[in-house]
Amino acid sequence: MKNLLIIIAALVLVSCADSKKETEKKLRDEVIAIHDSIMPEMRTIRDLQKELEVKIQELDSSSVAQLEELESKSEKLESAGDEMMKWMRDYEDDFEDKTPEEIIEYLKKQKELITKVENEMTSAISEAKEYVEEK
Repeated sequence: MKNLLIIIAALVLVSCADSKKETEKKLRDEVIAIHDSIMPEMRTIRDLQKELEVKIQELDSSSVAQLEELESKSEKLESAGDEMMKWMRDYEDDFEDKTPEEIIEYLKKQKELITKVENEMTSAISEAKEYVEEK
């Protein structure tokens, strides 16, 4: 009977460890998938910033409101790109000295952060494209 309890306890521990590894892999895959989906948009950000810069140069000095709007959109694009670069610099994937629980918490936080970057980039690009296409 005692041996049976030890075997059952060992199976439960192995099962929990496997579940945590699956959760870790799923979270890591989700984080990287979000990153990979928005990374190509860094080029879009640069291209839109160039277009906005051209429009800024073309404005005459009496178009203060338009100038401020263009500069605001350009700054929003720059901020979104900076946030992506910051996230990439700060992201760590070396988990040697972390427990499975710490890894899962870290990846949850990273998913939250990269989703925020995704939203910021999407919004900035959308607003800039809308402005460039209508003007």
